[in-house]
Amino acid sequence: MKYYLIIPLIFLILYLGKFLILPLLFSFLIFILLKSVSNKITSIHTFGYSLNYYVSFFIVCLGLFLFFYFIGALVDNDISKVIVDANIYQENIQEIISAINTYELNSSLFSTDNFLKDIDLKRILSNTLNFFTNAAGNISLVIIYLIFFLIEEKFFKIKLEKISPNKSTKQILEKINKQIYEYFEIKILTSFFTGILTFLILLALSNDLAILFGIFSFLLNFIPFIGSLISIVLPVIFSIVQSFDFSITILTIVSLIFVQLLIGNFIEPKLMGKSLNLSPIIMIISLGIFGKIWGIAGMFLSVPILVVLLIIFSNLSQTKKIAIFLSEKGNIK
Repeated sequence: MKYYLIIPLIFLILYLGKFLILPLLFSFLIFILLKSVSNKITSIHTFGYSLNYYVSFFIVCLGLFLFFYFIGALVDNDISKVIVDANIYQENIQEIISAINTYELNSSLFSTDNFLKDIDLKRILSNTLNFFTNAAGNISLVIIYLIFFLIEEKFFKIKLEKISPNKSTKQILEKINKQIYEYFEIKILTSFFTGILTFLILLALSNDLAILFGIFSFLLNFIPFIGSLISIVLPVIFSIVQSFDFSITILTIVSLIFVQLLIGNFIEPKLMGKSLNLSPIIMIISLGIFGKIWGIAGMFLSVPILVVLLIIFSNLSQTKKIAIFLSEKGNIK
């Protein structure tokens, strides 16, 4: 087969097989999270005693399940209450339209009046709630994959030893494994703090969807460039619709921009060692490609996939040139 046919074939397989590949990738990410946190707990010694790895793993799995169940219940309660009050928000939209008409802010190129009239807040919120409900219903395949990861884990090292008894190969694989864990530990930690700070700020500003936007901020932190922008824009738009108070809106904008700058420009680069070491143009291209193939899930996975590829390619002599191409300044470890 000609080499120029391989790349289109790969993209075709990724697109057609997304119903299997996406759950597989998400289960792999969850597996990394569970294993990483479990190892951290196991390494903690209290009075000369530490928990067994499998006990730690069970506790983390149970904690994660209860956490998502609790968050899901809160989101459902949050959105349901807002849907009940949707008529009030719709009236605020009408006030915004009236204010725009009063100050003649519309232009011939873009009619804000018509744009706002088309907004049906109740339908948007109902669709959002359905999205979370469907996501929870489709998680069964992710759980099945996760179970197989757990079963296969104990045999993986045995297989590697039989495939390649070479010590240098084992060291490379261990290094790849370590770097992948370190990346996801830091990224999940910074995303968690972004979500918590966003939630607390919006709660202090009496935003009715503080929990939902906090969760969005956590998830969107995995999407470069666009994610940070969306996690600011959505709460700001809703704050206008909710209260029609521009002092609250300005406070929301300033506070959320501060959070994004603090986490994205200072804390995360400091923890990761300056930056992800990924070329910005490569990140944007991959964001567009994976977004086209897999939608929002692809955008969410694009950078984690690139990071894993960079780590793997930089540790293998045959693929170091590809790693240099993917890197930000051509420097690889």
